[in-house]
Amino acid sequence: MPDRLTKHEIDVLKMLDGKLEGEWGAWVSVCLEVLSSRGLCTPGPDYQITPAGRQILAESFFQDVKDFHEKFGLEYCGRPRHLPVDTMEFRLKFLGEELQEYALSVTLEDQLDALVDLVYVALGTAYLHGFDFDEAWCRVHAANMKKVRAAPDGSDSKRGSSHDVVKPPGWQPPDLSDLVQL
Repeated sequence: MPDRLTKHEIDVLKMLDGKLEGEWGAWVSVCLEVLSSRGLCTPGPDYQITPAGRQILAESFFQDVKDFHEKFGLEYCGRPRHLPVDTMEFRLKFLGEELQEYALSVTLEDQLDALVDLVYVALGTAYLHGFDFDEAWCRVHAANMKKVRAAPDGSDSKRGSSHDVVKPPGWQPPDLSDLVQL
């Protein structure tokens, strides 16, 4: 998809998916036409979200976390920053608790819940820092896709595992410096 969706278009997708209540005014009709033309919902009059539309929602985890923090008055809308010491200590403890929850989980359901919670807290921490997480994700993902699978014996892995993915010769890390200007 060449262009990103607007917040209104994402909200309309959430409304179609039953994840957000809202007024069905004129702006919603305009968004529905745009979403339909992109294959993200079926044509009217009975608009339904399509699998492609659901995929877009699945890719907006960071927006969900922003919405959560704003709902509870925990928003931060400034430039990237170091967290205040008390906030940093709280977030580190919170992340540790979620990681421990995963380590101690027994059932697949508990493992899934713990992993979602861990990602949710990590994304919330990035949000509170004021990071452009979506852009950073794109850059890190592009760099990660240039890595290679570790040798079958794990000899080229820092972790000594064939399950690893490693940096090949000439690999360059993503440049995130412009995203953390204070």
